[in-house]
Amino acid sequence: MNVGFRSINSETDWDWFTLRNPVQLIPDMTSILAYDKDTGALLAGCVMDNWTETSCQAHLCIDVPLAVKHGFLNEIADFVYNTAGRLMIHSLVPADNLKALSVDKKIGFKEVARLKDAFKQGVDYVLLELRKEDCKYYREVS
Repeated sequence: MNVGFRSINSETDWDWFTLRNPVQLIPDMTSILAYDKDTGALLAGCVMDNWTETSCQAHLCIDVPLAVKHGFLNEIADFVYNTAGRLMIHSLVPADNLKALSVDKKIGFKEVARLKDAFKQGVDYVLLELRKEDCKYYREVS
């Protein structure tokens, strides 16, 4: 597989992402898509928004797990920690989205809080964070 990385650059890209992770388009959004250079097929995506001085919120979708082995998470870590100079990535995941919680925890996110009924009545939001020093995908640049 010949994997490349780029930003969301069309309505088709945005539709692909929001079908998998229904986020709202906001002004401070940045994105990274993993795609197959041979076919153009999208493999995985990350939208980052809600930037603060020290962090951003990440919204992930991974259709083809091989994208991770081909550097998708390294691209995200490099952008957030090196290019943007942030210290952590945070994410809000509905507590009933067990697959997303499992994947995020395998990536290295840690649960830091639960917001009772914040997603909908009876479903908490789980607040996760991935600090630079805990991120196995982070590589310091010299």
